[in-house]
Amino acid sequence: MQAVHKQKFKEYEAEKIAQPNKRPSTFLSTDVEYPPKRQRTFEQMFNKKQPSAEAVKSLIFNYIVDEMKPLRTVESISFKRLCTGLCPSAVVMTRSTLAKLVTARYEELVQTVTSALGEVDVVCTTVDLWSSQSRSFLGMTVHWL
Repeated sequence: MQAVHKQKFKEYEAEKIAQPNKRPSTFLSTDVEYPPKRQRTFEQMFNKKQPSAEAVKSLIFNYIVDEMKPLRTVESISFKRLCTGLCPSAVVMTRSTLAKLVTARYEELVQTVTSALGEVDVVCTTVDLWSSQSRSFLGMTVHWL
């Protein structure tokens, strides 16, 4: 690099010496300060802030929906132990509370899609049906401009 790009290399070295804790701006579009690397202290490792009840509820909801788990998962003893083990102050929601959240989110998404499609003149749809391990699936796609 020194032989081919002498001037750029000199600029790089000068900037590296002038600002040792900063990455050179020639490689980064923004000037970002990087803290010096240090080993974390005991307090930093173990005195973590507990997530809020709303954050725990959201994480449980996302897990159940994303992994397509049955709603009864939240009632299992091992799942409750897992949640309270990770966050002792966590209160695991009941199946009926989770069902209400899923229904509310579904209705919200239906409203969003309906309003988006209401503004469109022409749509193109495709449908796919398949089965896997004795379960049937339906996939539908809508495209619009």
